[in-house]
Amino acid sequence: MALSIDGKATEATISGGVSTVTLTTSLTNDIIVVAAVSGGAINHITGITDTAGLTWAKRSAKAFNTIQDEEIWWALSTGALTSDAISVTFTGGPSSARVTAFGVNGANTTTPWDTNASLPAITNVTSANSIGLMISTTNANCMLIGFLYGTGVGTGIVRPTGFTALEAFSGNDLSTSIVSAAQPSVTETWSWTTATAAALIVDAIQEASSSSGHIFLPSRLNGISTGGYFFSNPIG
Repeated sequence: MALSIDGKATEATISGGVSTVTLTTSLTNDIIVVAAVSGGAINHITGITDTAGLTWAKRSAKAFNTIQDEEIWWALSTGALTSDAISVTFTGGPSSARVTAFGVNGANTTTPWDTNASLPAITNVTSANSIGLMISTTNANCMLIGFLYGTGVGTGIVRPTGFTALEAFSGNDLSTSIVSAAQPSVTETWSWTTATAAALIVDAIQEASSSSGHIFLPSRLNGISTGGYFFSNPIG
């Protein structure tokens, strides 16, 4: 089954250290990804809860510039979500936050993240108008995720070839790219107009593996000649 985005939502308000985004999806067995940024204090995400009762895990995080933080969390949802309220709790009292949640369908639900040792790839710059990371993937079929955060990166942003914006705002950029071949030491670079402090996370969700179902019909079945045909069908 091919990888695809199944619903997305963004929330840019925070109250009492909590930002809540409401996500609806249409398919089952999605990997739900939360990409969140915060600023104005030294802060981190302490946990995520939601009305569907999913189990959340942190995938990656980068604190930089003394007051900024970006993180990626994920959960498996076996059923479609209807107005699932996903609450992200921050410590440190950030003055601003932006949380994007989206579903990825067609992923390996047992091991959703590509297992290459280069992933997740994380870096930051103190003052620049570009940032890049070298990555490799082990699985041929993946959805690459690029998550960029920096005060001035929203102006004149140029993404790597193949990446499409999922959410783009002044100060942060979330984009994805579907690849169908393993990526051997590929450098993905983002650029923008005004030099600023910025951080970048690049990661990859791998597609569910497929197997083949084989059916062999004997030369005669219930008295009817079949010719002994062999059928092969992919089972996703």
